[in-house]
Amino acid sequence: MKKMKDYLVAIIFLAVSISSFGQTDKEEIKREIDKIVQEREQRVKTFLSLNDVPETIVSENTIHQIYDVLKGKPIYISTDNTTAAANTKTVALQPGGSLNLNLEGENMDVGIWEVGGTTRTTHVEFMDGANSRISLPDNNSNSTFHSTHVTGTIGASGVNADARGMASKSNLLVYDVNNVETEAQTAANDDNFLISNHSYGIAVEQENGETIDAWFMGAYNNGARSWDLIANAAPYHLAVFAAGNSGNQEYEGGLAPNYDKLTSDKNAKNNLVVANVASVTYFGDLVISNINNSSSRGPSDDGRIKPDIGGMGTNIFSTAASSNDSYGTATGTSMASPGVAGSLLLLQELYNNEFGIYLKSHTLKALALNTASDAGNVGPDATYGWGILNTEKAATTILNKDIESSIISEQELTQSESLSFEVTASGNEDLKIMIGWNDPAGTSVNNLLNSPTPKLVNDLDLRITLNGETFLPWKLQLTDVTAPAIKGDNIVDNYEQVIVSSPVAGAIYTVEITHKGNLANNSQEYAIIGTGITATTLSSDKFEKQVGLSLWPNPASNQVNLSFEENISGKAKAEVFDVTGRMVYKEEILQLSKNYSFDISNLNQGTYVLKLETNEGLITKRFIKK
Repeated sequence: MKKMKDYLVAIIFLAVSISSFGQTDKEEIKREIDKIVQEREQRVKTFLSLNDVPETIVSENTIHQIYDVLKGKPIYISTDNTTAAANTKTVALQPGGSLNLNLEGENMDVGIWEVGGTTRTTHVEFMDGANSRISLPDNNSNSTFHSTHVTGTIGASGVNADARGMASKSNLLVYDVNNVETEAQTAANDDNFLISNHSYGIAVEQENGETIDAWFMGAYNNGARSWDLIANAAPYHLAVFAAGNSGNQEYEGGLAPNYDKLTSDKNAKNNLVVANVASVTYFGDLVISNINNSSSRGPSDDGRIKPDIGGMGTNIFSTAASSNDSYGTATGTSMASPGVAGSLLLLQELYNNEFGIYLKSHTLKALALNTASDAGNVGPDATYGWGILNTEKAATTILNKDIESSIISEQELTQSESLSFEVTASGNEDLKIMIGWNDPAGTSVNNLLNSPTPKLVNDLDLRITLNGETFLPWKLQLTDVTAPAIKGDNIVDNYEQVIVSSPVAGAIYTVEITHKGNLANNSQEYAIIGTGITATTLSSDKFEKQVGLSLWPNPASNQVNLSFEENISGKAKAEVFDVTGRMVYKEEILQLSKNYSFDISNLNQGTYVLKLETNEGLITKRFIKK
């Protein structure tokens, strides 16, 4: 049964208000994305008209399709589960799992973009009675093994128990990769389009055996910028990308041998890039793992931590396309990425069940990164990113939010402001605090080898202090990307984590969040994730009691009234959600006051969750429209 917190969400329909991300901004982003796509498509068309070469090549079950043309050379994009569920601990959330949550992603949508074809819709693992849970928005019914296998890893129902996907009742929208940026931007305009999977990429070594230009690896090019623009316009949508399978391919000019092999969209700031873990064994909190040698390593040229996270992608058993009941085993980051994507969908389902709303994409990503099981070098690295996805730990972080044993908070920092709060360390695990934000798209680069210029636009900073000692966040060493991460001022990553190892039980630590320079748009939304605590002063409940908010009548027919006992002023962001978690309205309030009346006559009968974010804190509550 859905548990709604007794929080108050206040949505105020004021005559003088503006959208938090205006329609004009989205239209400008769409125009830029369309321009990038159209120019790229024209380069491909011109090349094909002048050269007698096929646009698509299939070799050894890998599909290669011309994606772009650079310096007269074609650039090919190519296709890059019980075992996966167990090793990322997603099985704990599924029916029969140790957390007794029985999550299956029912009635939730996942977008899947594929090269060279789509998924066999009639496979028994995708059927719901006489109907398929798969839809093909592009009307491309050419099914391939790769697409069918990827789709099954996300959402196979478990007719064959060994092939059950992560989110076994989810709705699966499978597209071909043509016009992916335009299609994704359009689909993500729906705030309920939460997760998409992209198991393809540009390999270091192309289908013809040639290596692409060295500057391309690690570069923040138009491909990376496009996906940050999409993320900026769609704050609830998280795009999950396979890191690529170029780990064993060599080229001259990289940041280090065997590293710096992420291309194009993998170098975006706001997506989630997944490495291929070959094996993992858990001994309590200790993890022994191996990366698959074919998995592409980072980092980005400016030293950002990429890939972001590891998932199981080796010898994954899933659906195949040869018949309605065929299965197969495959290996690659293509297999790791959908396992992570499906698992993240379950975390959104859980959060919605608990609190009636969905997490924004930067919050979901921060939750996954902060709770990942550390692997490889101590701290983040350019092989595993922040570690191996630990869905169980992420889920318990959600479940512990109510009792102040964890923090999941969405905040906004305005120009020249800071946030400070206290946490009490539990002492039985490391104190971990992470902040993450959907950073504005940076300026793209072309033909610059290993450009170290940071692509970060808004630079937020996280610090923890105790008795005069300051604990700093992780950062990679650009001078030696193979070395363990160090602690220091991070000026490149839009996810910062501070760990206090073996904290003093009961000690009260101060967390401070600030920013450097001028914030683009004069503000930045961000998330705070915290574990290893028993109490915190960062609490929505405390803020609600402090301002003494009341709402009446409830249930209501046409109008709801709000009153604050304490004076409250300034800007606020208001959102309202129905019981499925679908956002039905959002706006930015230019000026709060002590009393409000707002019109709910346009809402259908039912229960709604309202959410009000102010400069002082967050308030949420449900109300009923009669």
